[in-house]
Amino acid sequence: MSYGPQHVTSQIISDLDEISVIAEEDLRKIVERPLVITGASGFIGTWLALSWATARKKFNGNGRLLITSRNPESLLPLIHEIDEDCPVVTISSEIDEFT
Repeated sequence: MSYGPQHVTSQIISDLDEISVIAEEDLRKIVERPLVITGASGFIGTWLALSWATARKKFNGNGRLLITSRNPESLLPLIHEIDEDCPVVTISSEIDEFT
């Protein structure tokens, strides 16, 4: 079984469908605000970015996403596959650059 981007995306959508039943009010608020994710191309950062984009689309949010990572552009196709209108700002960075 392959666990590529499509599997991850479909799993996130499935997870969010379940979560949105109990957390709809909170998710509606979150997707109206800008979100900054550091380390966005890592496992947790990717899940957060894709989950936020999925919720933004589901609840018609207006928030923007700023992601920092070694390779933030790698996430753009996945995010735009979920929500093609999602405004994303990317910053390529290493954590040790912020010391």
